[in-house]
Amino acid sequence: MPKKGYKQTKEHIQNHALAVRGHIPWNKGLTQELDERVARIGEMNRLRLIGKPWPKTQEHIEKIRQKLLGKPGCSKGKQIPALSKAQKGRKITWGDKISSTLKGRKQPPELVEKNRQSHLLYWQNITPQQKEEWLRNVIIAANIKPNKQELKLLDILSNVLPNEYEYTGDGKFIINGLCPDFTNVNGEKKVIELFGDYWHQGENPLDRIGKFAKFGFGCLVIWEHELNNLEELTLRIKEFNKDIIKSGK
Repeated sequence: MPKKGYKQTKEHIQNHALAVRGHIPWNKGLTQELDERVARIGEMNRLRLIGKPWPKTQEHIEKIRQKLLGKPGCSKGKQIPALSKAQKGRKITWGDKISSTLKGRKQPPELVEKNRQSHLLYWQNITPQQKEEWLRNVIIAANIKPNKQELKLLDILSNVLPNEYEYTGDGKFIINGLCPDFTNVNGEKKVIELFGDYWHQGENPLDRIGKFAKFGFGCLVIWEHELNNLEELTLRIKEFNKDIIKSGK
């Protein structure tokens, strides 16, 4: 412990940090109930603080405030060395430290159920428009962009039916909580969904088609592996849009 008023140099601080690196405190993981030494030290500290001046008066509080005045607070981007390696390249705040501390910690089952019921009640009492707005904000915040397979299908659609479909998986178009991958832009109530072979395995495309049908939308579901058979896929797209082709739009 340096003497009062003594200011350590940067070199001294760095040397000390190197000396204690990897050192495990002797009392790590010990509590007053488990170790007599920890209990004894805790009692000594308690007795030492008895009768000590505490910030009870406004004068004492003001004295502490003046002492801390001008020092950077936790909420002003104060960097935490303990976490700087984990997230190298950006400033880490106390909020990050709290998140790191809580990571992996399981909440009590009763609290989980209470939160679940609260969210269910909220979701049941909001309007469809509010649901769509909430989902749109979530998708926009996620900054979703078309993946390679979606870009490939968009290119195919542009060749088969120019200027008819656009990518809307980024939340541009939502109907009753449904966000299709591609939507017709010329007034036709038609949408196209691309199902990844891995992510949608076991799903029945008819379920998705039925959900859109409730709102008068026709839906074509294309599986990822179908992108490899351009000739057959082109026929499916044309069949789904035969009324558009027939009208000469």
